[in-house]
Amino acid sequence: MKKLGLLILTLACAIFCPLACADAMPPQQLKVQYDEKYRPSGSTVLKGGISQVQELPVGMYGMWQVKGTLLETNNYDKFAQNSSDIWVLRKDGEFVTLINPQNGANATITVTEVVDNTATFTRGVKSGNMREAETVTLTLLGDGDTFSGTDVIMSQTMINGVIVSDVARYRINGVKISGQTIFRPRSAKTMSW
Repeated sequence: MKKLGLLILTLACAIFCPLACADAMPPQQLKVQYDEKYRPSGSTVLKGGISQVQELPVGMYGMWQVKGTLLETNNYDKFAQNSSDIWVLRKDGEFVTLINPQNGANATITVTEVVDNTATFTRGVKSGNMREAETVTLTLLGDGDTFSGTDVIMSQTMINGVIVSDVARYRINGVKISGQTIFRPRSAKTMSW
């Protein structure tokens, strides 16, 4: 139970703090600056930054059959033990989108990390007194026609002035149904009729 509590706290800080500050941050990069006159002599300057990775590995784009198995949660009544969805990962210009044609869900995602054939992306939704954030980590396997990974879903709802947090972690596996969906904006020069 302590591990789940620590997971909830860690996810709340990692997921919701960036979501709450997203309106205040420039879309591509936030740099930390330090005024030299306030630096104690002999100390080093702290440098840091936040940047967004815009691209998934090319093989991740396309339509996938995705099955999930619940690994842990703090609310078994809210989250299904097993899930089965269709995901379409597509790039349209500068935006990466996750679409679920089964239920009509459509969300722009933020790709936060890519290392070889492994990518992590997030999405967040705010609606009334509810916030939901999802962090997905996928690794392409074999020839790129399957993936495995995790999907962590965290929701917070304000009920009578109290924030109720629910979190679930799923193991997910995907099988590619169809190929890449990358759309590049056309310029007037490249269009032909």
